[in-house]
Amino acid sequence: MVKQDSVRLLTVEGCAALGKLLEPQECAARILHVIVNFSQQDKSWRVRYMVANQLYELCEAVGPDSTRTDLVPAYVGLLRDNEAEVRIAAAGKVTKFCQLLNPELVIQHILPCVKEISTDSSQHVRSVLASVIMGMAPIIGKDSTIEHLLPIFLSLLKAIVELAEDRHCRVRLAIIEYVPLLASQLGIGFFDDKLGAICMQWLQDKLQQTTSEITCSKFLHVVIEASKDRVPNVKFNVAKLLQSLIPLVDQSVVEKTIRQCLVDLSEDPDVDVRYFANQALRSIDGAAVAQS
Repeated sequence: MVKQDSVRLLTVEGCAALGKLLEPQECAARILHVIVNFSQQDKSWRVRYMVANQLYELCEAVGPDSTRTDLVPAYVGLLRDNEAEVRIAAAGKVTKFCQLLNPELVIQHILPCVKEISTDSSQHVRSVLASVIMGMAPIIGKDSTIEHLLPIFLSLLKAIVELAEDRHCRVRLAIIEYVPLLASQLGIGFFDDKLGAICMQWLQDKLQQTTSEITCSKFLHVVIEASKDRVPNVKFNVAKLLQSLIPLVDQSVVEKTIRQCLVDLSEDPDVDVRYFANQALRSIDGAAVAQS
C-alpha cells in the first residue's frame, strides 16, 4: 500500500468518481475492495474520513447486492471508528446513505449504530447526527420512527440543550427544519403530545445571542412557516416571537416580512392568536414612532 497519506486520499476521491463511470459489476470487481480496505484498515484517520464522505456515492455504482454485503458493513465500521472526526463524517451522511437502502437494512444495521453515537463522547458527533437524523423518518416509516428514531431524537435534543447555545444555533436550526417532516410521519396527535412543548421552547430561543444576518437568513423563514400551523398555540407563540425580533432586525425586514405575517395572524379565527398578533403590531408602530 502507498505510504503517503495524500496519495491514498486522492485514490479514495478517484475511486468514487471512477465508480460512477463503470458498470456495477465492473465497479464492484475493480474498486469496491479498495474502498472497503481503506475504511477498515487504513492507519490514517484522514483517509478513513474521506471514505466516510464518499462511501454512499458508491452504493448506486456497485448495485444493491454489493451494497448490502460490503458497503453496509464498511459504513457501520466508520460510524464506530475510534477517531471522532471519522464518526462526524459518517454521521453527517447517515440520511443520504440510508436513502439508498431498504428499511429492513436500515433498521437492522444502521439504527443500532445511530443509537450508539447519539450518546457519543464527542459533542460534535452528537451535533452532526442531530442535524440530519430525522431525515431517516420517511425511510423507515411511522411505526419504526416512533419505536426507534424518536427516542434517539429526543435524547439528542437534551444533548443539544446542554451545549453552548450561541455556538450551536445552526444545529438547533437544522433540527427545527426537520420538524414538519417529523410531524408528517408521527401524526398531529402524537406530535402535539410528545414534541409540542419542545417546539414552544424553540420559538422562544435566545436569538439575542445571534446576529441580525443569521436571524434573517437562517431562522426567520422557519418562524414565518410556523405561522401557518393549524395549532393556535404555535401561532400565538410565533406572534410573540416575532414581537421579540422587532428590535433585532433591520426595519426593512420588519416592514416587508414581519408585519405582513402579523397582519395575517391578526385575522386568525383564534382569539389568542389575534390578541398576540395585534400586540406585536402595536410594537412595530410604537418603534416606528420612536424612530421618527
